[in-house]
Amino acid sequence: MSKIACLFPVWKGDDPAAFQMAVNSIVDQKLTDDIELTIFFCLDGELDKSQVLTIKQSARFLPTVCVTNKYSRGLANNLNSGIEEVLKRNFDYIARMDADDICLNNRFSVQLKYFQENQDVDVVGSWSSIINSESTVVGVKKVQEITSFDALSLSCDVIHPTVIFKSNFFVRYGFYDGFYEKSQDWELWLRALQKGAVIRNIQQPLLKLRIDSSLIYRRKSEQFYNRKIIFRYFNGWSKYRGISRSWLIELLPSGALKFFVNRAYRK
Repeated sequence: MSKIACLFPVWKGDDPAAFQMAVNSIVDQKLTDDIELTIFFCLDGELDKSQVLTIKQSARFLPTVCVTNKYSRGLANNLNSGIEEVLKRNFDYIARMDADDICLNNRFSVQLKYFQENQDVDVVGSWSSIINSESTVVGVKKVQEITSFDALSLSCDVIHPTVIFKSNFFVRYGFYDGFYEKSQDWELWLRALQKGAVIRNIQQPLLKLRIDSSLIYRRKSEQFYNRKIIFRYFNGWSKYRGISRSWLIELLPSGALKFFVNRAYRK
């Protein structure tokens, strides 16, 4: 029996309709009899009534656990509170999910098969289809199957909400660093790879990643943390290249940045 804990952070600012679709995509997973799935909702402060109702309805179909943070603590600390709760229980894997994305119904079964065929792997991610605010597929984000420290020197080439960890990953390599309000996943990948972790990406989309109008703002706002990460982990040309790229993204006019982002994600 393979036991999966799906780590599902949610806060009041998440769109209720998108959250409902995200939860449904977990409930509708096609799982074999030897897979047991539990949703761990990580509540980052007080939620909207409709979000609470969605969580209660999901419990009719799958086991659920609510990890409650009375006040908003940010994504990294919210995830850490969920991981701490999962590690108290006997789970084999910890999956990530976001409150506005949509899983394909074979996501977990495909990822577990990859783990079974590649025993040395610690984390498995995948490609993502890109959807807009109307949930229409508008492109695809592809990442390389083999993820190395050097490959991540320019950008975070692991799609955070697609990944599943072996449950001992966080014991071996540590939790998310709560300092990083943005880009906490990039810091985690670099730290783990530096210590010998093996991260792979399945070469097909297993998740629909929602890109909305706030993407450009988020890209600009995360650059402060990206520069902190670059100074911490890189030297020489990699550091110079990374810092230059970070400042370019932050200073580039929003219209120009939007053009390049849309071009990168187009079909």
